[in-house]
Amino acid sequence: MLSAALINGCGGAKPAAAPPMKVIRFTTDFDVKDDAVGICKAVMEFVAPGVRVIDITHQSEPYNIAMGARFLSGSAPCFPKDAVCVVVIDPGVGSKRKAIIAKSCVG
Repeated sequence: MLSAALINGCGGAKPAAAPPMKVIRFTTDFDVKDDAVGICKAVMEFVAPGVRVIDITHQSEPYNIAMGARFLSGSAPCFPKDAVCVVVIDPGVGSKRKAIIAKSCVG
């Protein structure tokens, strides 16, 4: 039997449930050939036990920030407004540059 979310799409009615866990949308250009994605997800679980990590993709074209932005934008309607987005597409990987943290007020 198909769930309501599959039948109605991302914006469909949600079934009654326990209080929702926080959600992290996870997108990278890491690929899935090694342990990088698993390690990141283990760290997320350690920092926020019980968090729901939903993978958007880990096969964005390496260093292609525009492609990562398209995946981020395209998946946004399917997630709660308070979802956290973790995106790692870094053309300067290994550099001393600091991470970027942003809060969206859209929606």
